[in-house]
Amino acid sequence: MSQVLSFDIGASNGRLVRHFFDGTCITSEVVHRFDNKPVLKEGNFHWDFNYLMDEIFTSLRKAQTSPDDKAVSVGFDTWGVDFGAIDHSGNLLFEPYSYRDDHTIPYMIETLKNIDEYELFKRTGNGVSSINTLFQLKAIVEKEEFESAAHLLMMPTLLQYQLTGIPVNEFTISSTSQMLRAGEKEWNTDLLAQVLNKELPLTAIQLPHQIIGPVLNKIMQKENIKPIDVVLTPGHDTACALSALPMLIEKSFFMSIGTWTVIGTETYDPIVTEEAFETGFTNEGTSEGTYRFQNNSMGFWIMQVLRREWKQASHEIDYLIEDQLVRDSSFSEMYIDPNADMFFNPPSMIDAIEQFCTQTNQKKPESIQEIIRCVLESMALSYAHTVHQLEHQVGYSAQAIYAAGGGIQNKHLCQFISNATMKQVITGPVESSSLGNGLSQLRALGLISTLQEGREIISNSIEQEEFHPMNTEHWMKSIHYFEKNILKR
Repeated sequence: MSQVLSFDIGASNGRLVRHFFDGTCITSEVVHRFDNKPVLKEGNFHWDFNYLMDEIFTSLRKAQTSPDDKAVSVGFDTWGVDFGAIDHSGNLLFEPYSYRDDHTIPYMIETLKNIDEYELFKRTGNGVSSINTLFQLKAIVEKEEFESAAHLLMMPTLLQYQLTGIPVNEFTISSTSQMLRAGEKEWNTDLLAQVLNKELPLTAIQLPHQIIGPVLNKIMQKENIKPIDVVLTPGHDTACALSALPMLIEKSFFMSIGTWTVIGTETYDPIVTEEAFETGFTNEGTSEGTYRFQNNSMGFWIMQVLRREWKQASHEIDYLIEDQLVRDSSFSEMYIDPNADMFFNPPSMIDAIEQFCTQTNQKKPESIQEIIRCVLESMALSYAHTVHQLEHQVGYSAQAIYAAGGGIQNKHLCQFISNATMKQVITGPVESSSLGNGLSQLRALGLISTLQEGREIISNSIEQEEFHPMNTEHWMKSIHYFEKNILKR
């Protein structure tokens, strides 16, 4: 029985997961969980890097004091775009800034005065966003001391550097930066010189599934941890999640459903057409050096805010109550566009939904039950619209949709997605990012050989659920109404 450890760290929490592999199946257990959030320091939001490293060492000690511990390697995946700088002595120059800090917005606006937005999309493959690493660098390059910087490292490889002292950047996480040449695995130095007017120490980019090196002796002694190898896994959590999706049907699309929902497909090369730009698609790397052509949509954020509002009004709506309310309801008579700006962070989500319905000449929902049904059906219809756009741009119809992430636990939404898209939806696993991380380590160790083999192992290891279209006549009318009256108002 082989064992590996996966650090799967998101922008709100992190965990260390132990994976057991018997040659056919993989099972997992969470060793340690910890919170993660940006902290405000001197007017900007930063990640508390010392706290993160403390939790990483705590996690490793906890894993290695278990009587079951036989783990031989550890890997890291995190959220995208954020980074840190290391000097020639290996010291962190400043605490990494958080993408949640809006100080980058004026620098993006300034950049777009000199570079056409579509041109920037074509040159990098990334959708233009103020959170991207390019604009973060522009915002802080004069503020922080970069003269003594030896390496710029994206967040997962910055964390692993603290264990190994070996600087490297990884393709999938670097592909979120808006700093690579579209279709290539190298930094776009011409673009960076144009935008930043400064040379930076851009550490080389490598593909994952390789052992970087052991934990340094001085770290093992200081932190009281045992010898273990560090593996370069796909650094971006969405790339890890896609690696663990058992997509065994050809020409399938994927969805990763959580607070946000990522909808896309795998392509050999980035798609940088004007249509892709206009419809909000982006290109990010896969574990195999190819691309995820995808669109980011609103996930369960609206429902999360609604639950908080209802709780403040003494209506405790848990998942069981929510499930029953949907079961007892009929088709929604009103819809919202979940991606509309008014739902991003309104003072009241209930008021925002009512306002949207009024603006679109619909009746307002009159009960909690109607609001829930409205939001869930609207999410499904929005995803169906994105799937139609995706099919048009890649030139084929999806044979199935594979969905993963915490959102797949909502069976009603999964059924609604199948209904709205007229596609078979296959769900699982929920914990896809840490599993993809683990599979990459098993490849580095020579225990499995290919992405396909890893996906077959996941298929053997989990229970998947299938959803097939129902009430097709009603949903055909709904998607037509949604696209005509809700999206194109």
